[in-house]
Amino acid sequence: MTGPSTNLQRGIGSPVFVVGNPRSGTTLFRLILTAHSKVGIAPETAFIIRLYPRYGHVKRFDERTLDRFEADLNRTSIDLESHWKTTIRDLFARKEDFVGRSYPEVCAQLYRNFHKVRGLGPVEIWGDKNNAYGNYLDVLNHLFPTARFIHVVRDGRAVFNSYKKLPKNEAHKYAPALPRDARAVSLRWVDMVSRIDRQLARKAPGRHLAVRYEDVLQNFQPTMDKVCAFMGLEYQEAMRGFDQLNRKFELEPHEYGWKENTFKPLDPDKTSSWRTELGLEEIAIFERESAEVLTHYGYRLETQADSSSAGRDFRPEIVKGRAKEFMRSARFTAIRARSMIGL
Repeated sequence: MTGPSTNLQRGIGSPVFVVGNPRSGTTLFRLILTAHSKVGIAPETAFIIRLYPRYGHVKRFDERTLDRFEADLNRTSIDLESHWKTTIRDLFARKEDFVGRSYPEVCAQLYRNFHKVRGLGPVEIWGDKNNAYGNYLDVLNHLFPTARFIHVVRDGRAVFNSYKKLPKNEAHKYAPALPRDARAVSLRWVDMVSRIDRQLARKAPGRHLAVRYEDVLQNFQPTMDKVCAFMGLEYQEAMRGFDQLNRKFELEPHEYGWKENTFKPLDPDKTSSWRTELGLEEIAIFERESAEVLTHYGYRLETQADSSSAGRDFRPEIVKGRAKEFMRSARFTAIRARSMIGL
């Protein structure tokens, strides 16, 4: 396996991956980072993970394999041209930048090319944002061993409120389909946030940072100072104008109504609106299942929920989530073993 220094020499660099539970502000956060002149976080597609089983073992792309890879990027399930609002032809204009490279190197070059093709200029740090990546941190860490991970955490009650406010009959094919039941959302939120914490502590010690959504909105510069330092950069005030950048380049499609706030300036009031928009019973149900995780991240409880974790890890929903995590890890291990012996 190649070491971090070798990967750096080959041009993979140290990408940044933004992860978090859905409706936690990860899209807004990636736009804030992209407004920094040295950072570029492309719109989410998850092609790195989706195409990993087919190409992850490739050490040197030849022209035939590269042609197949290009075709796969434009399949309906990935639809890179639609998400990135550019063409495969433009992204692969210089084939010599890809031929002879490994899968991680080809992915890295593709992300860099996106920013050039869209007129955003070259960047020193490329990255990606996808909530599903919380399930595949081991794969990302294997492919990019010097990668840094930023876990955006939002108060779970605000997440639940955001779920409830989504249009029920959103017709767009990429619209999120999320639960609206307090207990179901609470259990999912606890599972996702805890799983990301657990995986990052184990797979990327010293290379991950947790950022509260509320701190970004209420204490922007101190929070982003910390984030920039984590990435080895200086803070830039231009990051506060992420909404202007989004309007200019449409880095999130206007038709994604559930992401309309990415075209607006930061609104600190969004951190507390759940207190008046959720019912007391809903809050109590949510806190009953998530009190421990809420308090761990510094969120004050509104009810007398028991924050003890005794017996909670054995709830059917948590056991099912852990089983899925184990199966994903086993599948990844099998794919990795196959690539090591050249199958």
